[in-house]
Amino acid sequence: GASFPSNPSEGDLFYRSDEHRIYYFNGSEWKPVADIPTGHVKLPEPSTSDWITPDSVEASSGHENEAISEDNTVISTTSYYYELVKTLEFTAEKVYKLVAELHSSHPAVEARMLIKLYKEGSEVWSHEEITTSTEYVEFTYYPNVEADKAELYMRTKNTGYPAYNRTFKVCREFWINAVKDEDTATSWHPEPANEPGAWLKIDTGTLQITGAIRIYFPDPSYIPESFKIEASEDGTTWETLLTGQTGSEGWNTYTFNARYIRYLRVTVENYGTANGIKIAEIDYYSRVTERVAALHGHGSGVVRFRKGHGERLSDTIRREVSETLNAFRQASIQEKFTKLEVYLLLLEKRIRMLEDLTGV
Repeated sequence: GASFPSNPSEGDLFYRSDEHRIYYFNGSEWKPVADIPTGHVKLPEPSTSDWITPDSVEASSGHENEAISEDNTVISTTSYYYELVKTLEFTAEKVYKLVAELHSSHPAVEARMLIKLYKEGSEVWSHEEITTSTEYVEFTYYPNVEADKAELYMRTKNTGYPAYNRTFKVCREFWINAVKDEDTATSWHPEPANEPGAWLKIDTGTLQITGAIRIYFPDPSYIPESFKIEASEDGTTWETLLTGQTGSEGWNTYTFNARYIRYLRVTVENYGTANGIKIAEIDYYSRVTERVAALHGHGSGVVRFRKGHGERLSDTIRREVSETLNAFRQASIQEKFTKLEVYLLLLEKRIRMLEDLTGV
């Protein structure tokens, strides 16, 4: 935050976002620990566990879903037993939504419908509906299962009065939260898919030391020729980190100089020959703050430990922490730039100290 919290306890650590400085509360006052250089160095190469799913996402536009396969021809049956009337076959993927219409030809006669989803020959989902309406009734389901085939069966309770179907459609998911559901089979795209200047914004939940994002593009024909990556502390004032970026099918990593930011935004500059943009997943990289978040959650605040709780740290660790902090405080500006990684590792050790002291 930009101001110290009220009622601090001895041992509290606090980051002043307006000063880019870490403070320590010694029981009577806040003492500066170190200044954090921003915008000059990159974080170490991220490992798989360093990637973090954003708290929330927003987009310039988008729509809920898109048809994987559909058949809108009108068909009827006079069979007393279930008869297979429509089959949809498609490349295996998650069926998010399924729509089918049904009506009876007589208000006193039941029309029945049975829908089944299959994957590799095995049934994975089914549902039955009944109606006596003489007007089409649209039934909507959300199976949310992987499938490669859908079947529609119909029957009537009186062979003299047919049951009718019109729409039969299976849909994939395209809503915005698909980019943070940790499932590369679901994705988002704007509406239309080639919307000029389309953008996707992520919120990390709090100011964090961030050095990269990664994006999963599920379809090579929906990767723009050029897009830019921007960052913001408050969601209002934006700084351009990278321009002229593109990618390939699958995971793509985009690194930039480490800085304290909360929001990241991907904005299309030029589609080129692409049909638009589709993003299945987006994550950000922050090595240190995931440990902090585990202790006190998202948002501004302090990391607290309580004297006398948990295990006592060894004198060797205490001395190493103290010596490294002093060296960082006394270093020149240029030296601080080159020692940022050491400082980040130190913060991780400091958090482990807090875990040991609190038993958290």
